[in-house]
Amino acid sequence: MIVMSEELRAFGYTVTSHYTHPPRSVVMQVHLSGRADFTQTTPGDPVFRGIAFFSSFIAAGVETDLMAAPRFGASQFRADNVTEVRAELIAENCGVTAIATQFSLRAALPHGDSIDAAFQSRTVTFVNPANGTTRYQHIVKVFAGGRSVSEQEAVDTARSNASRLSLDIAHLEMKITTDGAKDAQ
Repeated sequence: MIVMSEELRAFGYTVTSHYTHPPRSVVMQVHLSGRADFTQTTPGDPVFRGIAFFSSFIAAGVETDLMAAPRFGASQFRADNVTEVRAELIAENCGVTAIATQFSLRAALPHGDSIDAAFQSRTVTFVNPANGTTRYQHIVKVFAGGRSVSEQEAVDTARSNASRLSLDIAHLEMKITTDGAKDAQ
């Protein structure tokens, strides 16, 4: 049964995502559902590249790095007691849409779990202040029963990911949006 299906979109920039939920035994898959190449490029632009992959997950309290050999960014994995998943979407000279899907290995959901939409979503976006275009975005979605992620943790993770990805965010403007039940508190 599908317990999570999230769409990621990027148009000429990189997106990292972080999902938290109660422990689940799952198969995770991510795939591109669409790509549109830019029609005009300038000399020195990189090749067209659209790719989506999982970078890590936490199961039974232990983080597994999916970027290390022999995986180098998995498009799918299976694990028991998964509580957190991280994915990346890179769109260079193109627009890309990807779908990250989580399939439960059990016939029924454990008590306290649900297939509802995320109850909190936080997005940290770095934009070019000169023209307002997005250069990098980090998305955090917390599902019912998942570990809460503070605004500071989301910002710190976004900055760390940008550094790891060699994205220069020093002169970009940071914007933070938070949607969900916790806003009302």
